[in-house]
Amino acid sequence: MDFLDFLKKVPQFVLQVEEPKLLVSCGNLRKGTNQFLMDDVAARQRRKREYIRTFMQEYRGKQRQCKETLQAQIDRLEARVARYRKNTILDDDSGSGMLPWKDVAAGLHDSRSEASKDQRALSSRIKEYEQVLSEL
Repeated sequence: MDFLDFLKKVPQFVLQVEEPKLLVSCGNLRKGTNQFLMDDVAARQRRKREYIRTFMQEYRGKQRQCKETLQAQIDRLEARVARYRKNTILDDDSGSGMLPWKDVAAGLHDSRSEASKDQRALSSRIKEYEQVLSEL
């Protein structure tokens, strides 16, 4: 005698032919009706829907909380940037506080030419001093 034969002989269980894995308690079930089976399937579907509903509510709550946390962080960072910009002296209209590259290049060119002039002047003075020393 296998398990299915045993279940057929036990009066508190009914084995449905369409779904052999589905066993239901007879309770008030009249022989030949599937009402109790349908109620059981409907109850399972309700429980599944309820589980999914609560799961999604928790998921959406976590997403909402994460969004609120990130929005608060964005607000704090924007306030910090505004404070830094307020405390920084801006020299140009771009708002970055940096000089345009053409101005930087012109300044470097001027300082290079000035340094070259100084070097030529110092070299000529060295030559003059060497001549004076050679005459002594």
